[in-house]
Amino acid sequence: MKIFSVHSPRALFVWQRVHSGRLGMASLAVAALLLIAGPAQATMTYDSGLAAPGTYYGSGNPNTHWVVDNANGVEIGLQTLIRYTGSVVPTPTNSNVYYVPTGATTVTGKSGSAWGFAFSLNLNGAGLVLNDVTTSLQMQDMANGTTGSFDALLLSDNYGYSSSGRDGGSSSNPLDATKDYGFQNAEALSFSSIASALGDSGYSMNQNNAYKFLFSVTCNTGNCAGQQLASVNSTVIAGTGIPVPEPSSIGIFSIGLLALLGLGLAGRRRKHPTGGTHKA
Repeated sequence: MKIFSVHSPRALFVWQRVHSGRLGMASLAVAALLLIAGPAQATMTYDSGLAAPGTYYGSGNPNTHWVVDNANGVEIGLQTLIRYTGSVVPTPTNSNVYYVPTGATTVTGKSGSAWGFAFSLNLNGAGLVLNDVTTSLQMQDMANGTTGSFDALLLSDNYGYSSSGRDGGSSSNPLDATKDYGFQNAEALSFSSIASALGDSGYSMNQNNAYKFLFSVTCNTGNCAGQQLASVNSTVIAGTGIPVPEPSSIGIFSIGLLALLGLGLAGRRRKHPTGGTHKA
Protein backbone atom coordinates (compact mmCIF):
# COMPACT_ATOMS: atom_id res chain seq x y z
CA MET A 1 0.00 0.00 0.00
CA LYS A 2 1.46 3.35 -1.04
CA ILE A 3 0.32 6.95 -0.91
CA PHE A 4 0.66 9.21 -3.96
CA SER A 5 -0.84 12.51 -5.05
CA VAL A 6 -3.73 12.45 -7.52
CA HIS A 7 -3.02 13.04 -11.20
CA SER A 8 -4.97 15.97 -12.64
CA PRO A 9 -7.89 15.07 -14.95
CA ARG A 10 -7.23 18.35 -16.76
CA ALA A 11 -4.01 16.92 -18.18
CA LEU A 12 -5.89 13.92 -19.57
CA PHE A 13 -8.46 16.19 -21.24
CA VAL A 14 -5.85 18.53 -22.72
CA TRP A 15 -3.72 15.66 -24.02
CA GLN A 16 -6.69 14.12 -25.80
CA ARG A 17 -7.64 17.42 -27.42
CA VAL A 18 -4.09 18.03 -28.64
CA HIS A 19 -3.79 14.43 -29.82
CA SER A 20 -6.95 14.84 -31.91
CA GLY A 21 -5.82 18.17 -33.35
CA ARG A 22 -8.72 20.09 -31.83
CA LEU A 23 -6.71 22.76 -30.01
CA GLY A 24 -5.75 25.95 -31.82
CA MET A 25 -3.03 28.33 -30.62
CA ALA A 26 -5.36 30.32 -28.40
CA SER A 27 -6.67 27.13 -26.84
CA LEU A 28 -3.11 25.94 -26.26
CA ALA A 29 -2.53 28.98 -24.09
CA VAL A 30 -5.60 28.16 -22.02
CA ALA A 31 -4.55 24.51 -21.84
CA ALA A 32 -1.11 25.42 -20.55
CA LEU A 33 -2.64 27.57 -17.82
CA LEU A 34 -4.97 24.74 -16.82
CA LEU A 35 -2.03 22.39 -16.40
CA ILE A 36 -0.01 24.87 -14.35
CA ALA A 37 -2.62 26.73 -12.32
CA GLY A 38 -5.22 24.07 -11.58
CA PRO A 39 -6.33 23.65 -7.96
CA ALA A 40 -4.39 21.30 -5.72
CA GLN A 41 -5.73 17.75 -5.63
CA ALA A 42 -6.26 15.53 -2.61
CA THR A 43 -3.73 12.91 -1.55
CA MET A 44 -5.14 9.40 -1.78
CA THR A 45 -4.16 5.98 -0.51
CA TYR A 46 -4.05 3.42 -3.30
CA ASP A 47 -4.75 -0.32 -3.24
CA SER A 48 -6.04 -0.17 0.32
CA GLY A 49 -8.58 -1.69 2.64
CA LEU A 50 -11.15 0.40 4.49
CA ALA A 51 -10.84 1.15 8.20
CA ALA A 52 -13.30 -0.58 10.54
CA PRO A 53 -16.02 -1.62 9.93
CA GLY A 54 -14.43 -2.38 6.54
CA THR A 55 -16.49 -3.51 3.55
CA TYR A 56 -20.07 -4.33 4.52
CA TYR A 57 -22.23 -3.83 1.42
CA GLY A 58 -23.88 -7.02 0.22
CA SER A 59 -22.44 -10.31 1.45
CA GLY A 60 -18.91 -11.69 1.29
CA ASN A 61 -17.38 -8.76 -0.59
CA PRO A 62 -13.63 -8.27 -0.07
CA ASN A 63 -12.12 -5.33 1.80
CA THR A 64 -9.39 -4.97 -0.81
CA HIS A 65 -8.17 -2.72 -3.64
CA TRP A 66 -10.00 0.43 -2.60
CA VAL A 67 -8.68 3.88 -3.41
CA VAL A 68 -9.25 5.99 -0.28
CA ASP A 69 -9.03 9.57 0.92
CA ASN A 70 -8.88 10.39 4.64
CA ALA A 71 -9.48 14.05 5.53
CA ASN A 72 -11.27 16.00 8.27
CA GLY A 73 -12.08 12.81 10.16
CA VAL A 74 -13.80 11.36 7.07
CA GLU A 75 -12.88 8.26 5.08
CA ILE A 76 -14.21 8.07 1.51
CA GLY A 77 -13.45 5.33 -1.01
CA LEU A 78 -14.04 3.88 -4.47
CA GLN A 79 -13.64 0.26 -5.55
CA THR A 80 -13.79 -1.35 -9.00
CA LEU A 81 -15.36 -4.80 -9.28
CA ILE A 82 -15.67 -7.77 -11.55
CA ARG A 83 -19.29 -8.33 -10.65
CA TYR A 84 -20.12 -11.46 -8.62
CA THR A 85 -16.40 -12.30 -8.53
CA GLY A 86 -14.30 -9.78 -6.60
CA SER A 87 -12.45 -6.48 -6.56
CA VAL A 88 -10.02 -5.43 -9.30
CA VAL A 89 -6.32 -4.89 -8.62
CA PRO A 90 -5.20 -1.45 -9.84
CA THR A 91 -2.66 -1.37 -12.66
CA PRO A 92 -0.05 -0.30 -11.78
CA THR A 93 -0.60 -1.19 -8.15
CA ASN A 94 0.43 2.27 -6.94
CA SER A 95 -2.37 3.96 -8.86
CA ASN A 96 -6.11 4.53 -9.05
CA VAL A 97 -6.39 3.02 -12.56
CA TYR A 98 -8.35 -0.20 -13.04
CA TYR A 99 -8.60 -2.36 -16.18
CA VAL A 100 -11.81 -4.31 -16.77
CA PRO A 101 -13.24 -6.40 -19.62
CA THR A 102 -16.00 -5.25 -21.91
CA GLY A 103 -19.15 -7.29 -22.44
CA ALA A 104 -21.59 -9.04 -20.15
CA THR A 105 -20.86 -10.95 -16.98
CA THR A 106 -20.05 -14.61 -17.55
CA VAL A 107 -21.41 -15.68 -14.16
CA THR A 108 -24.18 -18.24 -14.63
CA GLY A 109 -27.64 -16.91 -13.87
CA LYS A 110 -26.50 -13.27 -13.75
CA SER A 111 -26.91 -10.46 -16.28
CA GLY A 112 -25.55 -7.02 -16.99
CA SER A 113 -22.02 -5.78 -17.53
CA ALA A 114 -18.93 -7.68 -16.43
CA TRP A 115 -17.71 -4.86 -14.20
CA GLY A 116 -19.12 -2.50 -11.64
CA PHE A 117 -18.01 -0.08 -8.95
CA ALA A 118 -18.55 0.44 -5.23
CA PHE A 119 -18.37 3.50 -3.02
CA SER A 120 -18.01 3.99 0.72
CA LEU A 121 -18.31 6.87 3.18
CA ASN A 122 -17.37 6.80 6.88
CA LEU A 123 -18.07 9.95 8.93
CA ASN A 124 -17.37 8.43 12.34
CA GLY A 125 -14.12 10.29 12.91
CA ALA A 126 -15.82 13.62 12.22
CA GLY A 127 -18.68 13.00 14.66
CA LEU A 128 -21.24 13.40 11.88
CA VAL A 129 -24.16 11.30 10.63
CA LEU A 130 -25.46 10.95 7.10
CA ASN A 131 -28.12 13.61 7.58
CA ASP A 132 -25.29 16.11 8.11
CA VAL A 133 -23.81 15.74 4.63
CA THR A 134 -24.49 15.66 0.91
CA THR A 135 -22.49 13.48 -1.46
CA SER A 136 -21.72 13.73 -5.15
CA LEU A 137 -20.93 10.71 -7.31
CA GLN A 138 -19.71 11.98 -10.68
CA MET A 139 -18.66 10.06 -13.78
CA GLN A 140 -17.15 11.16 -17.06
CA ASP A 141 -17.49 8.86 -20.08
CA MET A 142 -14.38 9.76 -22.06
CA ALA A 143 -15.40 8.17 -25.38
CA ASN A 144 -18.97 9.46 -25.43
CA GLY A 145 -18.06 12.86 -23.99
CA THR A 146 -20.69 12.82 -21.24
CA THR A 147 -20.52 13.85 -17.60
CA GLY A 148 -23.16 13.44 -14.91
CA SER A 149 -23.50 13.30 -11.14
CA PHE A 150 -26.01 12.62 -8.38
CA ASP A 151 -26.17 12.34 -4.60
CA ALA A 152 -25.41 8.68 -3.91
CA LEU A 153 -27.12 8.97 -0.52
CA LEU A 154 -30.45 9.06 -2.36
CA LEU A 155 -30.19 5.43 -3.52
CA SER A 156 -32.86 3.44 -1.73
CA ASP A 157 -30.82 0.23 -1.32
CA ASN A 158 -27.74 1.69 0.35
CA TYR A 159 -26.29 -0.15 3.32
CA GLY A 160 -25.78 2.03 6.40
CA TYR A 161 -23.61 1.61 9.47
CA SER A 162 -23.90 2.94 13.03
CA SER A 163 -22.74 1.99 16.51
CA SER A 164 -25.53 -0.61 16.41
CA GLY A 165 -24.10 -2.27 13.30
CA ARG A 166 -25.29 -2.56 9.72
CA ASP A 167 -28.76 -1.64 8.48
CA GLY A 168 -30.46 -0.89 5.17
CA GLY A 169 -29.83 -2.71 1.91
CA SER A 170 -33.28 -2.40 0.33
CA SER A 171 -36.07 0.11 -0.22
CA SER A 172 -38.22 -1.85 2.25
CA ASN A 173 -35.43 -1.76 4.84
CA PRO A 174 -33.66 1.59 4.31
CA LEU A 175 -30.72 2.87 6.28
CA ASP A 176 -31.28 5.37 9.11
CA ALA A 177 -29.58 8.63 8.13
CA THR A 178 -30.31 10.13 11.56
CA LYS A 179 -27.94 7.70 13.30
CA ASP A 180 -25.81 6.01 10.62
CA TYR A 181 -22.34 7.49 10.21
CA GLY A 182 -21.47 5.41 7.15
CA PHE A 183 -22.94 4.00 3.97
CA GLN A 184 -21.86 1.80 1.06
CA ASN A 185 -23.23 0.38 -2.15
CA ALA A 186 -22.17 -1.29 -5.39
CA GLU A 187 -23.60 -0.39 -8.79
CA ALA A 188 -23.10 -0.97 -12.50
CA LEU A 189 -23.66 1.18 -15.57
CA SER A 190 -25.72 -1.63 -17.07
CA PHE A 191 -28.45 -0.55 -14.64
CA SER A 192 -30.16 2.01 -16.86
CA SER A 193 -31.18 4.18 -13.91
CA ILE A 194 -27.55 4.48 -12.78
CA ALA A 195 -26.27 5.21 -16.29
CA SER A 196 -28.93 7.90 -16.72
CA ALA A 197 -28.20 9.44 -13.31
CA LEU A 198 -24.56 9.69 -14.35
CA GLY A 199 -25.49 11.33 -17.65
CA ASP A 200 -24.55 8.30 -19.74
CA SER A 201 -27.80 6.90 -21.15
CA GLY A 202 -25.85 5.83 -24.26
CA TYR A 203 -23.58 3.52 -22.25
CA SER A 204 -22.64 0.29 -24.02
CA MET A 205 -21.03 -2.57 -22.10
CA ASN A 206 -19.33 -3.68 -25.33
CA GLN A 207 -17.56 -0.37 -25.98
CA ASN A 208 -13.84 0.13 -25.46
CA ASN A 209 -13.82 3.19 -23.22
CA ALA A 210 -12.41 5.01 -20.21
CA TYR A 211 -14.47 6.27 -17.28
CA LYS A 212 -13.39 8.77 -14.63
CA PHE A 213 -15.19 8.60 -11.27
CA LEU A 214 -15.17 11.30 -8.60
CA PHE A 215 -16.86 10.75 -5.22
CA SER A 216 -17.00 13.64 -2.76
CA VAL A 217 -18.79 14.64 0.43
CA THR A 218 -19.82 18.12 1.60
CA CYS A 219 -20.96 19.13 5.08
CA ASN A 220 -24.35 20.84 5.28
CA THR A 221 -24.63 21.62 8.98
CA GLY A 222 -22.98 23.47 11.86
CA ASN A 223 -19.54 25.03 11.66
CA CYS A 224 -18.54 22.97 8.63
CA ALA A 225 -21.59 23.88 6.50
CA GLY A 226 -20.62 24.24 2.85
CA GLN A 227 -17.18 22.66 3.31
CA GLN A 228 -16.10 19.78 1.10
CA LEU A 229 -14.77 17.28 3.62
CA ALA A 230 -13.12 14.70 1.37
CA SER A 231 -13.02 13.40 -2.20
CA VAL A 232 -11.60 10.44 -4.07
CA ASN A 233 -11.33 9.55 -7.76
CA SER A 234 -10.52 6.63 -10.01
CA THR A 235 -10.20 5.75 -13.68
CA VAL A 236 -11.66 2.58 -15.18
CA ILE A 237 -10.32 1.38 -18.55
CA ALA A 238 -12.76 -0.95 -20.32
CA GLY A 239 -11.29 -3.25 -22.95
CA THR A 240 -8.58 -1.48 -24.94
CA GLY A 241 -9.81 1.88 -23.64
CA ILE A 242 -8.98 5.13 -25.42
CA PRO A 243 -5.59 6.86 -25.73
CA VAL A 244 -4.51 7.95 -22.24
CA PRO A 245 -0.97 9.13 -21.36
CA GLU A 246 1.01 7.42 -18.64
CA PRO A 247 0.75 9.43 -15.38
CA SER A 248 4.53 9.96 -15.34
CA SER A 249 4.37 11.59 -18.76
CA ILE A 250 1.89 14.28 -17.75
CA GLY A 251 4.57 16.56 -16.30
CA ILE A 252 6.77 16.11 -19.38
CA PHE A 253 3.77 16.81 -21.59
CA SER A 254 3.08 20.03 -19.67
CA ILE A 255 6.61 21.28 -20.40
CA GLY A 256 6.32 20.23 -24.04
CA LEU A 257 3.00 22.00 -24.37
CA LEU A 258 4.50 25.23 -23.05
CA ALA A 259 7.43 24.87 -25.46
CA LEU A 260 5.01 24.30 -28.34
CA LEU A 261 3.07 27.37 -27.30
CA GLY A 262 6.25 29.45 -27.20
CA LEU A 263 7.36 28.27 -30.63
CA GLY A 264 3.96 29.00 -32.09
CA LEU A 265 3.91 32.53 -30.72
CA ALA A 266 7.47 33.14 -31.89
CA GLY A 267 6.52 31.96 -35.37
CA ARG A 268 3.61 34.35 -35.47
CA ARG A 269 5.87 37.27 -34.50
CA ARG A 270 8.25 36.45 -37.34
CA LYS A 271 5.33 36.57 -39.79
CA HIS A 272 4.47 40.15 -38.69
CA PRO A 273 7.84 41.97 -38.38
CA THR A 274 6.30 45.43 -38.57
CA GLY A 275 4.57 44.98 -35.21
CA GLY A 276 1.04 46.04 -34.41
CA THR A 277 -1.96 43.90 -33.63
CA HIS A 278 -2.78 41.06 -35.99
CA LYS A 279 -6.45 40.15 -36.24
CA ALA A 280 -7.63 36.81 -37.58
